[in-house]
Amino acid sequence: MEAGDLPPRERAARYRDLAQAQCELAEASELPEIRATHLELAAMWSRLAEEAERHVDSATPAAPEAGASPTA
Repeated sequence: MEAGDLPPRERAARYRDLAQAQCELAEASELPEIRATHLELAAMWSRLAEEAERHVDSATPAAPEAGASPTA
């Protein structure tokens, strides 16, 4: 299953895992150019995770305020 097919919360977690993997690859890289590329990819995955999390937040209905009467 592709990450884009996952629900937003799971997609965000998958993107965070991918970002972490890129960070680990960057740490293991000896060449500065390769390290920089892995860090750029990690930043991209982190941004995608944040975007997916915003979709989770916007899809979650707000709880009614205490004492508020329901509208019909």
